[in-house]
Amino acid sequence: MNYSAANKGKLHRADRLLRNARPLIATMFLPVSVLLARSTALAADPVLLGEWKPDGFGNASNLDISGKLVALANFSGLLLIDVSDPARPMRMAQIPTGKPVLDVRVVGHLAYTASTTAGLQIVDISDPAKPTLSGNFTPQGAAVSIHLAGHYAYMAADYAGLQIVDVSDPENPLGVGGLITAFANDVDVAGNVAYLADRSEGVIIIDVSDPATPTEMGRFKTVGQAMGLQLIWPLLYVAEGASGLSILDVTDATHPVSLGGFNTTGNANAVAVVGNVAFVADGTSGVQVIDVSDPRNPVRTGGKKLNTEAIGIRVEGQYAYVGKGPGGLQVLDVSQAVAPSLGITRTAQGADLLLFGATGRAYALESTTVLAPAASWSVATNVVLTTNQLSLPNFSTSTVENRFFRVRLVAQ
Repeated sequence: MNYSAANKGKLHRADRLLRNARPLIATMFLPVSVLLARSTALAADPVLLGEWKPDGFGNASNLDISGKLVALANFSGLLLIDVSDPARPMRMAQIPTGKPVLDVRVVGHLAYTASTTAGLQIVDISDPAKPTLSGNFTPQGAAVSIHLAGHYAYMAADYAGLQIVDVSDPENPLGVGGLITAFANDVDVAGNVAYLADRSEGVIIIDVSDPATPTEMGRFKTVGQAMGLQLIWPLLYVAEGASGLSILDVTDATHPVSLGGFNTTGNANAVAVVGNVAFVADGTSGVQVIDVSDPRNPVRTGGKKLNTEAIGIRVEGQYAYVGKGPGGLQVLDVSQAVAPSLGITRTAQGADLLLFGATGRAYALESTTVLAPAASWSVATNVVLTTNQLSLPNFSTSTVENRFFRVRLVAQ
């Protein structure tokens, strides 16, 4: 099950895993008190669809996606890649900053880049063929990663730790505050809390309710180097370099707890989580697919060896986009590796059903009164996800109580 629903209501989990002949299925029972069954990922290797090679434009690292456009951080600047045809990615434009760009985030028509020497640069990509520089700011340290939340840019700035920049005016970004740490390498933010991957120091959790004076709340010393992370509250997924993937429970930000992990064969640089599946950019071992439906016992279900090093990764819909150093950009089909899952959240009216899956994929929600191999399932609704999560309200009424529900992937 996907634990991101936990912050929205009390979850009750079933200890029994329903095994079904159709693998991309999650099932739950909805009586007066709610039970959830866990879904597992289908064992399937990602399939290479297409790639773009830099032809001397330097090493590609992290990336972000906006519609059919990939913004690719590159050692020689920012690259914009058209992925309308995943089999034939095409370079649309390059902004030669002259400085290494290590990370990028896209919000609306603006791309925000992190550069070790140029700091923060904000690029207008409303015309992807002719991007223009809107503004820039040089914070302390060497900016290696960036996260946007509200009108602030949170930057992991190596020896300068976390740096916070007000970007409400993109043409005139202003430094607000910071917290010095040892080796900040990546950052994620939720609400008033920032989560910092601080390499050898592990994970540092920071209160950013006052951006001018961020303060440390707690930390966790990882086994390996904390290189990258993603928060699916209350779980924090950490790419730990040579130690692979680890999963922390950060319900209590002052005392993070280790739940489990998986030691990959390569060097885990970054992680992207969709539903119950973690996709790890694992250096020379390529992309690793890990079932995290049981965070205490993650299991590898597939992978894809690349011809160079996997550094950054994003998953959107059925595709994974991988920044792979001198190899540029690679597009993988991961549709068969993403399992849907179901959750529940309490409301004043009863309970809402939560469906987790891949953006752009079609799913059928079905129900039955008897859970058995020969059970007759009826379709309750068909949906196409526009985000990775959909709330289906008021599923605790008398018409649906004492029924089992399952969600399955529909072929498109």
